[in-house]
Amino acid sequence: MKIKDAYIGENKIARAYQGGDIIHPSPVMDGLVLWYDFMGRTNSDAQRAVAEDLSGNGNHGELVNFAFEEGSGYVEGYGNSGGVNFDGVDDLVFIGNPPTLENIQSMSLELTFTTGSISTWQRLIDKNWSFFSLALWSDDRLNVNIGGLASPNNFSVRNLKKNTQYHVVATFDFASQTLSLFINAKADFIRDAPGRLNYSRVNLIIGAMNPAAQVFAGRISSARIYNRALTEQEIQHNFEMEKERWGI
Repeated sequence: MKIKDAYIGENKIARAYQGGDIIHPSPVMDGLVLWYDFMGRTNSDAQRAVAEDLSGNGNHGELVNFAFEEGSGYVEGYGNSGGVNFDGVDDLVFIGNPPTLENIQSMSLELTFTTGSISTWQRLIDKNWSFFSLALWSDDRLNVNIGGLASPNNFSVRNLKKNTQYHVVATFDFASQTLSLFINAKADFIRDAPGRLNYSRVNLIIGAMNPAAQVFAGRISSARIYNRALTEQEIQHNFEMEKERWGI
């Protein structure tokens, strides 16, 4: 199914609402506990330091240490030019300890991001190794770490290219005991993963490790967390939506 973007006249819009409900963009909503989307944001926004949680769960984030200028702040545009640039020094989004992540058995981590230079560990989204982490490794591979699994440390088969935009989804399904990684809606790996999610009260951070280390150098356009494992069809749906919006 081809997912079309939204326009008012000839002007592309970042979001559309009906009443209090967001109707564009339209990702899978079932199980969605956190959703950030940085399209249409500008460095002059009054609320520029707030990452609004569009899931409706109130898990808003704080943009910390950003200069809100080129290289460290919003890229004011649409398509693959949009998002927020992380400077690789100290920029991060601080979320804290969302109660919506307590007592979950399965999960999905979803990011649309653009790589920069990949020279060492860079955390994309992190809630301590003991719970979950999605990161870039210095050999250009992704790393998915779920602390409660028998084999927690899992690297992607595929190597990522520098200065390239990707849509990535990592899922853990407790019922089937499987860990999966999808890059641009194509399965990179689907592995047996005996174990369970090991909840941690450590703060959730995007773009760095907790505490601030292993910082990300690149651009993040959108981020979502689900309290269940998305299906391949749902991952494809979200990818097609992001592909249309960001020009992946």
